[in-house]
Amino acid sequence: MPATKAGDRDLLEYNPKHSVLICSECRYAIQKNALESHLLRHKIYRSERQRLLASVSKLSLLEPDDVLSPTADSPPVEGISVLAGYRCILPGCEHLTVSEKRMKRHWSETHGSDKTIPRLSTFAVAVSLQTFFRGTKVKYFEVTPLTSPSAESHEDGTGNDVSTSDHDGSQDGDEATDLHIAENTTPPTPVSVSKFDSRMTNGLGSDMDILRYFHSFTTATCITLPSMEDVDVVDTYWQVDVVAQALSHRWLMHGVLALAASHLSCLTDDPAAKQTHRQIAAHFLYDFYPGLESEVKLGKGSASETGNMLLEMGEQKRYCGRSQGSSQQTINQLWL
Repeated sequence: MPATKAGDRDLLEYNPKHSVLICSECRYAIQKNALESHLLRHKIYRSERQRLLASVSKLSLLEPDDVLSPTADSPPVEGISVLAGYRCILPGCEHLTVSEKRMKRHWSETHGSDKTIPRLSTFAVAVSLQTFFRGTKVKYFEVTPLTSPSAESHEDGTGNDVSTSDHDGSQDGDEATDLHIAENTTPPTPVSVSKFDSRMTNGLGSDMDILRYFHSFTTATCITLPSMEDVDVVDTYWQVDVVAQALSHRWLMHGVLALAASHLSCLTDDPAAKQTHRQIAAHFLYDFYPGLESEVKLGKGSASETGNMLLEMGEQKRYCGRSQGSSQQTINQLWL
């Protein structure tokens, strides 16, 4: 189908060759079960959203696992971001990553050498990469641009990787989580700043509560989130990389705090405490959404990638584990 309008925007584009639906603003494909919540992120509400969903229901859309990647000599898929990356050139490998640091780690761990890692150019070549999906369904494939592209970088200029995930031919973090935030079915209902400030004045304690939620994220929430490929320890991405970015971006910190508050609301059986955590999460989301939207419009890759990763957690219906090895409880609307 041609680009599907959402108000005055051509928001959705169907790619019949690969049977995927691409968001023209986010520049990646949207999973079928995440479409409604994705439209909500773009502030498309009931009547317009239902019209779009009705149009999309007539299309043949493949699940991420079933989408075939183009061959390396193919031009980039239109509408999908082109990323600067690397391909391992050792025989029979062809590992793809968007990070120099992860390519070096791949060489050391996969190709089994305890010696000093050689120059990157001796075992990897720079390539242009794309991925149809983001989050836990990242799957990089190589493409050949018609001209030299200005590909998006996923490093911060110092060699430190700030990308969301890597790919080695399998899906990143596939089913490797106890906690995923459930897909949105209604827009967030933020608590007004004045009401939140009033609760702070009445004894909630703004600084201490922010620290409490931040501590909860770094010690509890992060270990329930999907494990990323090619990390030194299980929780490096969420506990180190995401936290480092959040400390530099106020809006992203609010997303982290909202996730922690939502997690705590899942874990408690006290109705009053559950409601308080949800209200606090809603307050943090009040600043997170506009910040992410602004970052995406400015084309700033690293922080917006992390923000989108948090939102991807909100677009997948999974479970919330009370503790390791314990029974699990379905959460229909953890991300408010």
